[in-house]
Amino acid sequence: MALQIIGVILFVLGLILYRVRRRSEYKLISYTIAREAKIADLKTEFEEVSQGGIGKGHYKQLIALHGTIDSPKPLISELSKTPCVKYRMVIDRTWEEEYEERNERGQIEKKSRQGTTPVAQNEQQQPFYIRDETDSIRVSPEGAKIELQKVLDRFEPEPSATTISIGNFKLQVSGTPAGNRRYLGYHYQEWIFPIGQRVYIHGEVSDSGGELTFQKPSETSTKEPYIITLKSKSELINSTSKSIKILHYFTCFSFAIGAILLLLGLLK
Repeated sequence: MALQIIGVILFVLGLILYRVRRRSEYKLISYTIAREAKIADLKTEFEEVSQGGIGKGHYKQLIALHGTIDSPKPLISELSKTPCVKYRMVIDRTWEEEYEERNERGQIEKKSRQGTTPVAQNEQQQPFYIRDETDSIRVSPEGAKIELQKVLDRFEPEPSATTISIGNFKLQVSGTPAGNRRYLGYHYQEWIFPIGQRVYIHGEVSDSGGELTFQKPSETSTKEPYIITLKSKSELINSTSKSIKILHYFTCFSFAIGAILLLLGLLK
């Protein structure tokens, strides 16, 4: 019976991996055949369409392009105080405590363990612009898969003061741990999407919001990926291809081992 249960679990896992692989294959096709354009050409095409009788508010095109992140009023990340258009920060408090556990001989042993407790986390983003050698275009980050860059990963011992301060962040914290627990310090981490970096963007260009903007593909194109990455198009295609190969091997493995275990379970 146990073999059959494991076999069914592996079959279900295989089905999940198959669906993930199919989605990755669709993304790979989209990246490969995506129409690449210059921003000035898009704006010229938009003007021609809007003046040709269709009017504004109806322009939609799936587009890919390379450009540089730009923003007239960038965000300033909380911990590293870096200009950016998106950031995510996490602060964890590290602790250590002693506890008792009964061993296999029935004796009580004293042990110690470490863990972390979340203290603060925050994520902010705002619309920005992508600029190429011809022009710039507005980008709405809502719904996009954005590859962030880690700019801070630091541990600091527990301070004597009850206030922690780093960058623009300040927080008053309790200095009295519970039970046998003692505080060791704070782990600060921050990720950003920085100004001035060259990126690749794949999404829908539309004027539905009143201004020509890159945005998440509309309901009629829900399978289309919306991605803003620091990788180039060729790097993105290569990494997606490798992921598909790995998923293929694991899918075949799950189905094959699942079938063998089910068969053995039935024969027992």
